Amino acid sequence: MSSREVHGDSAGVVRGAATHCSPHSGAGRFAQRHGGFPSGIRGDFVELLARSNFSFLMGASHPDEMVLRAKQLGYRGLAICDVNGLYGVVRGYQAAEKPSHFDATQIAAQFVSSMAPPGSAPGAGAPGDYSAGSRFRYHIGSELTPFDASPIVLLPSSKDGYARLSRLITQVKRPAAKGRLKLSLENILEEAGHATGELLAMPLPPWNMKDLEKLADAFGDRLYLPVHKDSTWESIELARQAIQIEKRLGPTGLKLFATQRPLFHVPERKPLHDVLTCLHHGVTIQEAKTRLT
Repeated sequence: MSSREVHGDSAGVVRGAATHCSPHSGAGRFAQRHGGFPSGIRGDFVELLARSNFSFLMGASHPDEMVLRAKQLGYRGLAICDVNGLYGVVRGYQAAEKPSHFDATQIAAQFVSSMAPPGSAPGAGAPGDYSAGSRFRYHIGSELTPFDASPIVLLPSSKDGYARLSRLITQVKRPAAKGRLKLSLENILEEAGHATGELLAMPLPPWNMKDLEKLADAFGDRLYLPVHKDSTWESIELARQAIQIEKRLGPTGLKLFATQRPLFHVPERKPLHDVLTCLHHGVTIQEAKTRLT
């Protein structure tokens, strides 16, 4: 398989998501409350921060389920970024590349739309304005958890970037106990920042300005800040912080992009995700409280 098939143009996709999707349109914890993928989003939206059940106890759907759901809803692409690994890459890729019911449905809808009389609205009544089979792109990344900084998602933009990310994960896992890794922010800056232009960085909240300044210096215009906004005060405050950070670090190249942070593909998986969350934190459903919001 070629790098282009797996990754598409990741840098272009991130810039497209940031340009075409208002930071205030992301549903934030919509994933946890309603099933991950809002059906109202159309156009060239690309979800860049999905998790699958390969993020142990932190995701409740298989990679192929996530990909097929994104296709069904007419997304331009999907990036599954599981925690500290690339475990679900193959299953996600197979779902993205094999023909599916959703590809056939959207191809038919596009054909019907092309036959509409002149002057009619483009794609009227169609589930998407493009063929998922020809334009959908599956992107690969990983959410890394350094011991001295907040999590950082790295998204390769080429085959070399994927190789570098794989090598970094191997290097920090090899000396650690099973299921753990010895990773510092400095490791990320050295291996993925200054040394290469093939990886995009997306630091997750809570944000530390000193760490962000180091990342901005290392990644430049390859640094992106995710924004999601829902009805919680926390998400509103994080959105406000992100806008302030962009004003301060924007001259270095930092940009914002919208995400829904989906953790499962349909609302029916919410009870399962609640149970997994309780196991992850070692609490009961009654004790979990805001962890389940």
